[in-house]
Amino acid sequence: GINAEYGGESLIDKVDELFSCVGEKPCIRDCIRVGTASESENSAVRPVKVKMRSTDTVYQLLRKSGKLKGSENFKSVFFSPDRTLEERATHQQLVLQMKEKIK
Repeated sequence: GINAEYGGESLIDKVDELFSCVGEKPCIRDCIRVGTASESENSAVRPVKVKMRSTDTVYQLLRKSGKLKGSENFKSVFFSPDRTLEERATHQQLVLQMKEKIK
């Protein structure tokens, strides 16, 4: 997630800055925070859902998302694609299988 306390910038401005770190300037349809804010210590960091105009742009961003690890401001941010319930279950099984192979 993106930290909520970022000096008065709007969420969409912060997301634009994030995408510029990976070398893209996509057309964003919508940008919203997911979940509810709590009063705990980590309440300022919540996931952000971004809707794009093109699926091709989404795939380009997912391919370039590894560049964020080298960014000082966004090294803890990651991208995740939309998945159906069936795709999520399949992905979860694959992750579990990989964890077993690592052990």
